[in-house]
Amino acid sequence: MANIKSDDLACRKSVEIYDWYHPDWFWQDDTGNLYFIPPAFGFLNGFLHGINGRHRAVLLFKHMEVIPMLLVLPNEWPRAKLAEIVLKKIFKNEIVELPNLPINTAIKKQHI
Repeated sequence: MANIKSDDLACRKSVEIYDWYHPDWFWQDDTGNLYFIPPAFGFLNGFLHGINGRHRAVLLFKHMEVIPMLLVLPNEWPRAKLAEIVLKKIFKNEIVELPNLPINTAIKKQHI
């Protein structure tokens, strides 16, 4: 979390982060498999900048030292900073272990 400004994550303005996943943080394929949508970050003024998924990032950081992220326009980032941030590239259909937390089914999934 050293590469993320704390005030960027704080703009999520959540008083408390509950230990459950929101249904909108997943997409489901035609066969019913669920896929997690990682938080998305860009690079701004030397730091990761949350674009979408700050709440997800804060929740994951409560339970993990290293979290999966989507990096926006990583080819435009300084190579040294990218090497510092990326521990491992995650490939399509690769399984990533997430904290064993429930999906809050009381919240209705948004259909956009």
